[in-house]
Amino acid sequence: MFRFLGILTVSGYHTLPEEAHYWTNQPLPLVSEATSSKRFMEIKRYLHTADNIHLQTGNKAAKRLPLYNSLNQNLVQFGIWQSSLSTDESMVPYFGRHSIKMFICGKPIRLGYKLWCLCGPDGFPYHMKIDTGKDKPRYSMLCRNFRLNILCYVGMFVFSSNSSMIARFRS
Repeated sequence: MFRFLGILTVSGYHTLPEEAHYWTNQPLPLVSEATSSKRFMEIKRYLHTADNIHLQTGNKAAKRLPLYNSLNQNLVQFGIWQSSLSTDESMVPYFGRHSIKMFICGKPIRLGYKLWCLCGPDGFPYHMKIDTGKDKPRYSMLCRNFRLNILCYVGMFVFSSNSSMIARFRS
């Protein structure tokens, strides 16, 4: 399993047009010596992060939610909290077929999954939510998960010194 994860990591840094090229047409020795292409494809085919029996009905990202929930728990647990936070969208490149894949013109990554991220000034993400397109992103949903409503609103507006606006969001 560690070899499989290692190959996925290497494929993120050394990209080829197809996965099969890591084993054929001038193979990458690091990958081709770790495991065979048949074994890699078999693990990839049967590796799941969610149980199909217990999926949320109506949620288009249900198969990815357990992975993101686990990731969010670890980000909150091991992150060093900053005094100011901001929320922004981020794109995860994806070229396959899926109903939540989005096309956003003018972005460096135009096709893929859209995530809403709560990040510190250093870019460390504290929470990520997959945008399924069915509801508008609500920053308070991200904040509610952290129990940091005021801090999130302050981070969302990039720290305004206007005390009346901060008082409005406290209520």
